Order: sequence, then C-alpha cells, then structure tokens
Amino acid sequence: MFLRFTAPAGTPPKGRLRTAALAAAFALPALVAGAFAGPAAAEINLAMFEEHGCVWCEKWNKEIGPIYHKTDEGKIAPLVRYDVHSTDYSQFELKSRPYFTPTFILMEDGKELSRIEGYPGEDFFWALLGMMIDKLPDEKKQIPPEATTEAAAETDAGAEGATGAATTANAVGTVEAAPEG
Repeated sequence: MFLRFTAPAGTPPKGRLRTAALAAAFALPALVAGAFAGPAAAEINLAMFEEHGCVWCEKWNKEIGPIYHKTDEGKIAPLVRYDVHSTDYSQFELKSRPYFTPTFILMEDGKELSRIEGYPGEDFFWALLGMMIDKLPDEKKQIPPEATTEAAAETDAGAEGATGAATTANAVGTVEAAPEG
C-alpha cells in the first residue's frame, strides 16, 4: 500500500516540505524518549475495604472522603475502594484478608505494606496514615507530577468543576469511577 500526502490546493511545494520536516522534528524526540524510558514506577495506593451499611465507612466518607484526593497523602497514595465481601483477593498479596470495615491498606503494586483497621476518627486517621507513608522510601513519597497538574487544573476549574471522585472496585476487582455524594 502506498500512502500519499496531499497538501491543500494552492500550497507551495516548499510548504509541504516544511510541514513534513516539522512533523519529523516533533516525532523524533518522542520516539527516542520512548526507546530509552526506564521501568515504570511502582504504583502506591491506599485500598479502602468497606461494606454497605458500615457506619464508620460513612463517617470516613463524610469527614475525609471529599478532601482525601486533594491532600499530599491522597496524591502519594490515591484511594481505591473495594467491597469487603465481593472482592477477588487473589489479585493482592495481603498479610491477612480484611474483615473489619473500613480497613485501609497501603499497597505497592497490590502488595500490602501496612494497614489501618477501623476508622478511629479524623485526627487519628491522618496521624496513622502519615506514619504509614513516612515508612516509604523517599522516592515513593514524591508527589507524581500529574497529581500536581491535576490539582492546578482543579483549582482553575473552581469548586463547580472539581469532581474529587475516588475509584472503586467491583466484584472482580476492576476499577471504576465512584459516584460522588
């Protein structure tokens, strides 16, 4: 198959060559960067195992849920929600299956690093989560650049445009957007 570039009518030949040269100039750095890219960074997240009707889960959702994603902790360890009863636990390397709700497990690529069982209140939650994150190596505590970009975009969008939706997992453990509110 032969592909032919056709310039709009009236474009001088010099313009076509310039367009092709610009396209090549912008494509080359992307190709080179992709060829030499290192391994992907490990994914750190905070898994929240909850259940319908859990009073303490609802309390966490009211007190912490709306702001978690805006905090440094939320940017370092984004929240992923799971139903404690319908999650496929074979996808994780856990020290033990969570039975109490809520249970918060700090994970790196699905492997448990540490956990908080229950919700001891806003002040204790932040202190305990802070201690868990402090145990991470310094390079894991860095806020990803995309998180700071998203925060800036959210600030520009104002409260009306900010969704703040965490993610949630269905029975087979896939991630979906959680409804707000």
